Amino acid sequence: MLPVLEHLADRGAAIHLHPAPPPGQQTISAAAMLGLAFPADTSLAVLRLADVGLFDRDPVIIAAHLGGVLPWLRERIGLWAHAIPPLPGQPPRAQPAGEYLDRIYVDTVGYGLAPLEYCYAQLGAGRLLFGSDHPYGAPSVPGQLVDRLPCMPAEREQILADNARRLLRLDTAVAEHA
Repeated sequence: MLPVLEHLADRGAAIHLHPAPPPGQQTISAAAMLGLAFPADTSLAVLRLADVGLFDRDPVIIAAHLGGVLPWLRERIGLWAHAIPPLPGQPPRAQPAGEYLDRIYVDTVGYGLAPLEYCYAQLGAGRLLFGSDHPYGAPSVPGQLVDRLPCMPAEREQILADNARRLLRLDTAVAEHA
């Protein structure tokens, strides 16, 4: 899978990381899977991509579910990345892990205003992309939370549409076909 992700990163294509239940491995309830395991899996996937050097190719990574636990543990991960040497056989990272995490984008699926506000404060409107988690959960809730987010109207528009247009190069595609 890494060669595919490297190919996408080299072309500046957005990579949306979203977990899925492992086939035939349903060992926890659906609520625990969707509520905890998916955000945790997303977080681990981002860290694994940093460990294998994908972030050195300057990828556009969009991490589902408000980036899992990464916005909350960004400083902790950054601190430990300096304190512990790489695993045997792994080259050192070109940059500290915290700097890689400062470059990810996250979707707005968190199902609570406080987590969304925290990510907005940590990452800014320019790193948030509207997501609905449809067909799971309550697809209307993320939009309602973005509407309640205490931000400027221009930032809300960034979150709801402009960031996706920019990262997916939709304005460029429309201009090319005009």
